[in-house]
Amino acid sequence: MKNILVAAVVLFGVGTAMAQSFPQGELQVFYQGNRSFDYRSGSPAFDIRDAGLKGGGFGFAYNITGVFGLWQQMGFYTGVKQGGLDLNLINEMQGLLVTKRDVGPFNFFAKGGVGFTRYVFEQPGFTLVSYGQTFSYGGGAQIRLSPGFHLLLELNQMAMGLPDITGARDRAKWDSNLLITTGIAIHF
Repeated sequence: MKNILVAAVVLFGVGTAMAQSFPQGELQVFYQGNRSFDYRSGSPAFDIRDAGLKGGGFGFAYNITGVFGLWQQMGFYTGVKQGGLDLNLINEMQGLLVTKRDVGPFNFFAKGGVGFTRYVFEQPGFTLVSYGQTFSYGGGAQIRLSPGFHLLLELNQMAMGLPDITGARDRAKWDSNLLITTGIAIHF
């Protein structure tokens, strides 16, 4: 047990030293959208077909070295209405980030992560909340507009675990979508 504790302290010290040589935090504010969210619940009352998810959110990245970092983001999607059903989603993700910096005015990156999606189904007199696992991978570019201020362009493939609210065997369990993201990134 003592050896594990010593190894953890050494790794923490080395990681802290590396982080100090590349102090790079980042705040992102973004808009996201996709055009083909489908939810087949097994009951026509809850089915949603080809809905466009649009929303926005914010995220943080901490670059541990000049290449590797950690990211986290929160996205909010509202306004999905079909029949008498309204659907709102909150998506929380975190993961690893790899960046190629300062290629002219560009920073190119790839990232992947896991998280969850909170689904809120509403009809008059009825509200149902459920959760599903979410996976995401993708990449993009940041274009430097001024020191510390970048335009963010990103494409991500996101697979969301869909809730089981009807118990039907023929329900869809996953929905995979291409998310298009635009926004700003402020480096500090």
